[in-house]
Amino acid sequence: MSKVSGDVFTDEVLRSKLQTIEDGLKNASSANQLRVLEERIEAQKSTVDDELHHFCLEHKTSHESQIRALEMSRIELSYACEKSKQLSEMLAKTSNMSSKITAKVRILDTEASKLQKLKQYVDNVRSLKCAIQEVDESIRHEKWKEAAVAVEIIRKLPDRLLEDEYVKAVVPSTEISDMPTDLLPKWIESLKQTFTKGFEKASDARNAEQITYFFQLFPLIGEQEIGLKCYSKFVCTIISEQSREILKDIQGKSNLKQNFYADILFQFYQTIASIVNQHSPLIKKFYGKDALRPILTRIQAECDLQSGMILDIFLEARKIDEVVDQIQNYSYPKLVDIIYNHSASLNGQLSDGESSTSPNRMSLDHGVRESIDASVSQFVLPSLADIGKLTDELSAMMNHWEMYSKFYAVSWNNSFEKPSLIPGNDTIYPFPLVSSPFLKKISETATVKFDVLCTFAVRRTLEKACEIEEIPALINELSTCVKYLSGLHGYSSRGSSSGSSLQSLIPEDAPISSIVDDMTMSLNVILTETLSTGQLISIKAMMSNVKRIISSDFINVFTEKFNSIALRNNATLLTPKNLLKVQESLTGQKAQLDGEKQGVKGLALPDIPFSGMALVKSINKAISIASEEVGAGAEAGAKALGGYIVALNSISSFAQYLKELADHLVDYLERQGLLIIDDQVYKRTLQEMEEPDVQIQPISVNLKSQKGSKLGPSVQDRIESVIRSLGSDFGDKADEILTARIEYLFDTVIRSNTIEMISEAFPENSYMASSETFSGDANNASERVVTFLEQWNKLVVPYLATLTKQNFRILIRLIVKVVASSLESKIWKMNGNCNELGAASLERDVSLLIIEITRFDYTLRESFVRVTQIIMLMGLDDDEDIDDLQDLDWALTPSERVRARNLRLDRS
Repeated sequence: MSKVSGDVFTDEVLRSKLQTIEDGLKNASSANQLRVLEERIEAQKSTVDDELHHFCLEHKTSHESQIRALEMSRIELSYACEKSKQLSEMLAKTSNMSSKITAKVRILDTEASKLQKLKQYVDNVRSLKCAIQEVDESIRHEKWKEAAVAVEIIRKLPDRLLEDEYVKAVVPSTEISDMPTDLLPKWIESLKQTFTKGFEKASDARNAEQITYFFQLFPLIGEQEIGLKCYSKFVCTIISEQSREILKDIQGKSNLKQNFYADILFQFYQTIASIVNQHSPLIKKFYGKDALRPILTRIQAECDLQSGMILDIFLEARKIDEVVDQIQNYSYPKLVDIIYNHSASLNGQLSDGESSTSPNRMSLDHGVRESIDASVSQFVLPSLADIGKLTDELSAMMNHWEMYSKFYAVSWNNSFEKPSLIPGNDTIYPFPLVSSPFLKKISETATVKFDVLCTFAVRRTLEKACEIEEIPALINELSTCVKYLSGLHGYSSRGSSSGSSLQSLIPEDAPISSIVDDMTMSLNVILTETLSTGQLISIKAMMSNVKRIISSDFINVFTEKFNSIALRNNATLLTPKNLLKVQESLTGQKAQLDGEKQGVKGLALPDIPFSGMALVKSINKAISIASEEVGAGAEAGAKALGGYIVALNSISSFAQYLKELADHLVDYLERQGLLIIDDQVYKRTLQEMEEPDVQIQPISVNLKSQKGSKLGPSVQDRIESVIRSLGSDFGDKADEILTARIEYLFDTVIRSNTIEMISEAFPENSYMASSETFSGDANNASERVVTFLEQWNKLVVPYLATLTKQNFRILIRLIVKVVASSLESKIWKMNGNCNELGAASLERDVSLLIIEITRFDYTLRESFVRVTQIIMLMGLDDDEDIDDLQDLDWALTPSERVRARNLRLDRS
């Protein structure tokens, strides 16, 4: 046994006890030991017997309880079986009764159906006889509608009814003896000819009432195709006549107004749209939605014919081919000469007698230039105004076609009885449009000529803009600068005490070359016209051409400008002559330098109101100081610097203009709502239509939304991406150019002056302060720092007032970087030349310097992190430990921290 009485005697316990007994038996050596062993065995046997008895008694009681429960369940089951048997017998009786009822109902239904069929047959025979009499009588009295309605009644009767023997016996009468099977085809043919003649007569007379009357009769006699054919012919005749009338009016006329042909095409499409809108309800009412498609197909064939004629007349009348040949033969000699020889004037930006070319610049041979000029003089080139008129008219014509195509697509898809099954709620681009000869002519002819004209207009605009370039003077910006500088009256711990805001110095419209304005306006017009065409192939081509022109020709023009300007070391815009012009601008009166020819430094003040006297005196003082500070060639240096600033602003502003132009074009594209199809998909579908045994894949369009998804961008999404790349691509190149050119400006004009200012403001041996010389007022800066801040504003503010915000941000970061590095270098050199009070004075001076410098941009403080940490370590007391500052985000290395702490001479 495995378990007995609650696991008291397990197999292992029994084996152990048996083994003990066996061992005792083997080891027993006397009778007494055997008796003891026998008694032990008896005791254990008695214990086991008691446990077995208890176990059996317990399980017997449990088994008896289970048996009683099973007996009760058996009794209940017997009762359930008896009730189930009774229910089964009841259901069997019910089923039998139901079958009998069903059989009787079926018999009644069959009888009713037979009666219904008999009744319907009798009614049909009666209707047939009445309808035949009605048709005969209506035809004799020329009541065509009543006759057609009666014919429709006959046509709707079952086909075998007309050949039924009973009908043949009952329906013919003495008045109408022919059989129904013979009468119906004869009447239909007669009515078809009558309705056709009546419709044509009404069409010739333009009798709308009669046209509608006969048009609705064709479906009644089963001749829908004839009715649709007559109606299509009528509509196409109207379209053709109106087109011929318009074209007839312009024969022999010249000097037609701009957009004349585009207006004609618009009127033509408007006529078609009006006809379709007016007649669609009538067609749908009498013929159903599907009947509209054959009419639209025939209308489109006539539309293609007339549209093609209008476009051909336009191309011939405007001499487009001749103009295209002329501009394709034009080589832009002046633009090439400007880029590679810089023959254009710098408009006074260079000093007299200064060369406008650099030794490394490519130049054209003198004889070659003369031959180019001679060829240009003989070449008759269309003006930009004429080209603009042609592109505008071509764009308008293609735009009208696109708007008409969208209307046609909407009408076409609305003509389906069942909704489109194309995923994404898309609909199909109508096949009559895909196979349209006019669309093919636009794709293969109009877009090509349009692209040539627009590309020429952009590049020619750049060439003309370079020829007539105007570079603005900086006097207005310098006036703002001078007024600001004149209002500065010392410095405190908060920087400049002037209440003037630096934001007021930032020019809303920085001075730029007129080339930028001309190019921006030209691009706005041309790219808007390009989007208006609705032709994806033109949009992609023009965007690519514009990118090429501005990334090569435009940038090369300004690269040549940068190369031609020789910047002078420490050049400044605040020269005596510029300050004199500023005063004239502010006072509105003429002022002269006293003894200018003799070189006398002074200003003859005009009579001005007292309210402006302080400002003029300040300007007069500035002129005197400038006259003493600037050296020979300063005025020429100012001109070169001004020209360089304008060129920088031009690049920066043009990049910003292109981004704004891209936003405007995207918004314009959305507002236009054109239905633009993919040119590649269009070409593929055309090829499929030309090949036999090829299943044509319809072009899917979405008339509800022009937006796609990230995984499946729509055509408009792709166009928007191309448009935005116009600004982003040029912006990337502009950033590279501006960074390099501003670094050159800084290195040439500003760097040495900045380093010298720092050296003068922070000499190494000037921070050994004593209690007598040290001023504990944190608001008082040393005279050297005050001088530095005055020089700083005089150096930086003119650039703030004349550069664009982007350009000034690049420049100020370069300047601040050098200031921070120079200041750090000066502080490191103070080793042993600074005490505790001197460190406090140094901290105050540097703090004031940082506050003033970072007023332009608070993030510039990051450049001074190392400097401020060095000064902080210099100011630590001897009992302060660097280790206590471990949580600080250190810009200094551990060795630099130790070195900075020991810069003070009095450090123990």
